[in-house]
Amino acid sequence: MTSNDPASRWCCVAEIDAASASDEVIVSEVTAWRIIMDGRTLDITTSPGWMEYLERKEDRLDDEGGAGAYDTMRCDFILNGSDQDSKDRWRIWGEEFHINRLQNSFRALLNDKYKNVSFDRALQQSRTIIKHLLAQAESSVILLDVPFNKRDSNNDDVEIQLIRLTLLWSLDNLSGIIVRGHACSTAKPMFVRSSVQPIVAAIAARCDDKHHISIDDHMPTRSHNAQCKIASWTRLRQQMEQPLAYKPAGVAEVLMVRPLQNNEMELLEGSSSNVLVVYKDGSPRTAPHDVLSGYVRNLVLECAPACGLRLDPSPILLSEVDQWEEVIITSSTRLIYPISSILIQMGIKGGSAFDEFWSYRPTTVQADEPSKRAKWRHLLDELLHRNGYPRQE
Repeated sequence: MTSNDPASRWCCVAEIDAASASDEVIVSEVTAWRIIMDGRTLDITTSPGWMEYLERKEDRLDDEGGAGAYDTMRCDFILNGSDQDSKDRWRIWGEEFHINRLQNSFRALLNDKYKNVSFDRALQQSRTIIKHLLAQAESSVILLDVPFNKRDSNNDDVEIQLIRLTLLWSLDNLSGIIVRGHACSTAKPMFVRSSVQPIVAAIAARCDDKHHISIDDHMPTRSHNAQCKIASWTRLRQQMEQPLAYKPAGVAEVLMVRPLQNNEMELLEGSSSNVLVVYKDGSPRTAPHDVLSGYVRNLVLECAPACGLRLDPSPILLSEVDQWEEVIITSSTRLIYPISSILIQMGIKGGSAFDEFWSYRPTTVQADEPSKRAKWRHLLDELLHRNGYPRQE
């Protein structure tokens, strides 16, 4: 979802003017993407880099939650519909869901001293910041002054600019809550369906020569506070996302697991996504407990019956890998991405050899009918349709 060249991205930040009694919003376009702090190079065109920058600038690294509670939503601006009013060209994915989850995440960070803090003003400021950031996107030459891709203009796909919008609530000893916003885009037009391509994932665990799978207890985990989106997690998870840890070159997502009784290992979620596995009997599973109740995860579970899928509430066990037909990640900005293969690190701690743990293998029928070859395509089409996009013929 991010461009390899940060300098080519579009990015804006917004905050409430502290000197204003009427909550005026200050919007600033990010022109210098790289900031070096404490020996670290931070890319502030990404929301994790921006939040870590604020943590270091405001001395919040040791605070519970770091810079505070945050939530990120996807905002699609439709390009091949220039005759429409601008408000009709936006597809905002789950605005109220994300604002409500942000409020709940922030509440979980409060100690007794701040239990009576009011959220009303922060909620209003959040909605105001969203409007200002989207208005800034609408006026951006970088985002909108792009030629329509005529090569694909005859198909039924929709071309968009995808804006990733993050709201951050930080604790302030005087006013209670500081509300800030961050919006970014690769500035590269994309099609909502054909831009989705399979990715490679890796499990945050090791497999020894006896096929015993173990996890590193020193790696961060979020299962103890899974329902909260807190800024410090986006920094801590980077320990797993290093090439010598669990994210070698070519891997797009790290999948977290935990041990169960009887030496079983449960697949939980991605470091920045939820995970859904469709078993060969046609039943989808997602971790029932101790994972983030993701916006798109919930939408997929709602859409599953319309796609002929009946949810199995059982946990996803690594020992059942031979029964997996499809593995999918879901997230607020990526929606649905299929996984083509899953890797696992082999050998002792510190090794860098990865082997294939699972891979997608279409059946003969699926291979003969590419448009219907995978269930994730049906789920994605249903998801898009419910948010105002036409169905794919």
